[in-house]
Amino acid sequence: MNALLQKVTRQLALWLCLLTLVPAFAGTTTTTLTPAASTVQVGVPLVLTASVTGTNPTGTVTFKNGTTTLGTATLSGTGNTRTATFSATFTTVASNSLTAVYAGDAGNTTSTSAANTVASTTRVTTTSVA
Repeated sequence: MNALLQKVTRQLALWLCLLTLVPAFAGTTTTTLTPAASTVQVGVPLVLTASVTGTNPTGTVTFKNGTTTLGTATLSGTGNTRTATFSATFTTVASNSLTAVYAGDAGNTTSTSAANTVASTTRVTTTSVA
């Protein structure tokens, strides 16, 4: 009986080790980014909307311009597709490569959107002469 108890104990210890080494299955996600416009004037806010599709995804989305983080927003909504929005303001004239990066959660993997190019242009001002 003692030998059987030792064998069961060893097997249980092995299974516990395996359970801690193997991460829980996480479903894949898809992230898409939709800027409100493809051109925006310097200093004028641009709304960015990220949609994450997965298994009831939760958590945050980081909005980036190239490798620079613009900001982070929390997913909202219900169901398998949820959204996060962020308002970005550009300070220089440039061609901006924007992406949205979903951080993932216990049941969903991380994912990054395709890059969207948004041009930030010179702010137009008008002067009237009386």
